[in-house]
Amino acid sequence: MSSSNTTTPFGAGAPLAPREVSEHPKAEKEAKKPIQSPKEMPIGVKIEPLKLEFKRDGMTYRQLRLGKTAAIYAVLGGSGKLRGHEVIIPSIAEPFMPKPGVSYPWRYVYPSAKDGGESLFYIGPADQSGWSLQRAELLYTLLEQGKTVADARETISNMK
Repeated sequence: MSSSNTTTPFGAGAPLAPREVSEHPKAEKEAKKPIQSPKEMPIGVKIEPLKLEFKRDGMTYRQLRLGKTAAIYAVLGGSGKLRGHEVIIPSIAEPFMPKPGVSYPWRYVYPSAKDGGESLFYIGPADQSGWSLQRAELLYTLLEQGKTVADARETISNMK
């Protein structure tokens, strides 16, 4: 974990000391729930950033761009071939301790497809024209400008 301060997509200020984490099973389960609203986020807490690259389900995800509210990841297949792009709205997960001696700090988390599609947008397949990256860049820009998810989706779907 970096010792430099990070900021939230909601503009939090100076760092606070990490909260004490309960070892009670119910508290651990509740602590894993990602925070979506800036009203729920303690001001100034130090947050571990999103990973620049990670693997999930046989795919490699590589961060291309990161803003205040959104990020773009290239999605690479097992052979390293570009499959498409994902634009995400990261959420913030509270610290928790799944077992003694293992703890996770406040951190940005990559959304899951199980989250209902309001924070993760797959744009693909990738092709020679750069179509998926162009749409990913536009969606990212709209989200960074403060457009709602619904408005951004409508703009993207109207592209030819």
